[in-house]
Amino acid sequence: MRLSFPVRSPISRRAHLCATLLSLAVVIAGLGCGSSVTRFTDAASNTIREHPAWSADASLIVFESESNGNRTLQEIAVGGSGQHPLVNAPGQQADADWSPDGKLVAFSSDVDGNRDIYSVDADGGNLKRLTDDSHADSNPVWSKDGRLIAFVSTRDGRPGIYVMNADGSAPARVSPPGASDSDPVWRPVAR
Repeated sequence: MRLSFPVRSPISRRAHLCATLLSLAVVIAGLGCGSSVTRFTDAASNTIREHPAWSADASLIVFESESNGNRTLQEIAVGGSGQHPLVNAPGQQADADWSPDGKLVAFSSDVDGNRDIYSVDADGGNLKRLTDDSHADSNPVWSKDGRLIAFVSTRDGRPGIYVMNADGSAPARVSPPGASDSDPVWRPVAR
C-alpha cells in the first residue's frame, strides 16, 4: 500500500497518520506493524485528494480535492462524516495548515487572480486575504504559538521563506539573500 503526504495526529495518544492512498482517498492508518487503515473518503476515479491537515484536537481534517482541474479545500470529520468545501469561493485552493488553537485555517489561493495567503475560520466563514503581492505566495505554516505564519514567496525573484504576523502584517524574508528555499518548518526553540 502506497501512502503519500503522511501527517501524524497532533494528539499523541491517537498515534495515527492521516495520508492519501494513491492520491485517491484520504485514510487514517495506525502506527506500527499490522495496524489497520480506515478510508473515510471515496475513491472516485476523477478526483485527486492530497495534503491532509489535522485540526489541533484531531477531530477534523482539511485536504485538497481536485476534480476536473478545480482544486478546493474539503473538510471532513475524522469519523468520515460531513465532508464539505471549507471555502466557498472561486479559484484554486491549496496548502492548508490549521492554527494551533484550531480556530483558523491558513491556505494559498488564486481567488483574487494571484496566488496569495488567506485565512478562514474553521467553519469556513470570515475569509481574509493575508498577503497581497504580484508574485506567488504559498505554503503557509503557523508558528506553534499562533502569532506568526511562515510562507514561501517569489517576491524577490526566487522562492524564499518569509514570516509575517498572523494578521498578514510585517512580512519579512528570512531566507538568505540569493537562496531558493521552500517548505517552511517551525522548529522548537532550544532552552
